[in-house]
Amino acid sequence: MSGGSSKISGVGKIPEPGPLSPKKGKAPAGSTPPVTDDLSPKITQALKLTENYLVAPTCFLSLGTGALSFLLHNVFKNSNEFVCKVAEYASKAAVFSTSVFGSLRNAYNKDSFGTLAFSVDFLTSIFARGDNLYLLKGFGSGLDHTPLLLTDVATNPKIVKEYNLEKGNEDAFNQYTGFLDSAKKTFSAVRVIFSDIYDEFKSKGFQKGFIDSFFKGERTAEKNLLVSGLGIIGGASVAFIPGLHILGASLRDLFGIYADLSYYDKGMSEASGKLDSQSKKHYRKSGIEYTVGSVLDLLYRWTKIEGLNLLALGVDRWGACDAVKGIVREIEEKRKLKPGELVSSPQIQPQGLPQIQPA
Repeated sequence: MSGGSSKISGVGKIPEPGPLSPKKGKAPAGSTPPVTDDLSPKITQALKLTENYLVAPTCFLSLGTGALSFLLHNVFKNSNEFVCKVAEYASKAAVFSTSVFGSLRNAYNKDSFGTLAFSVDFLTSIFARGDNLYLLKGFGSGLDHTPLLLTDVATNPKIVKEYNLEKGNEDAFNQYTGFLDSAKKTFSAVRVIFSDIYDEFKSKGFQKGFIDSFFKGERTAEKNLLVSGLGIIGGASVAFIPGLHILGASLRDLFGIYADLSYYDKGMSEASGKLDSQSKKHYRKSGIEYTVGSVLDLLYRWTKIEGLNLLALGVDRWGACDAVKGIVREIEEKRKLKPGELVSSPQIQPQGLPQIQPA
């Protein structure tokens, strides 16, 4: 639906489709069309422009300067303090740019935990220093799994039953009346996911339940996103306990690797889209790039190889760039747009919705 001052043309006028609440009964047939995407054309265009002109350039600069710093230190044996500083600030700029993208999207959607995640990243990009940038980014990284998790869990049979979602309209679960509503749905999703894990272990035993929950089952992505996110936050927290810095940072990286593979898992999951879609390809790429970044940072924590932390940040930010591209492509696919096509006119609407005309 559009934002701002706009109106729906009189022919086929429909009531505002409010988000569904649990156990309230199904909406009357035909009262609302299937949900394709709840972002207005202006917000969609803003996200696309942010991707092209803020996220992509800063992430590329972070990767390039991080790689250059590493090479100067370890290959050419000619360390350059200026290049290191540029690489550090480029990484901070890249964290800032993805926080702008994420905050814009999640605040518009009234996604409380998603907005909180990128607000934390915003603060991290300002206050973090040196090799603490990757560590502190863990708090935002753990929380920013929430939007992807909620997208996948919307088709979970327990969520479908609890919220009376109609087949083909499961995306209604991801429409919120406000930040409190999204928080309640997040807690519902967490409860359902833990319930699924418990059911798997109870019915199949520890070994098979573990494998089916996190590796071979039908709904592994949402479980992996939740557990890995909690692990990242836990590890980053432990790192600030006196004497446990390396242990906490290592846990943050190990759960980060787990989380990064969860992004790849989302790219391989059929729960939220076709595997050959552009969005899925970007999610798979981001999962690989995120994983490499976490592995490099873990090596840095134990070896202190000069410049390796900056290279890790650069690779991580390139993964973030692909994750952003995956999100934008997913929006485009839901809106039936060609890859890269901007929503530049309010007349361009998601399929099945009435025309919106400027007031």
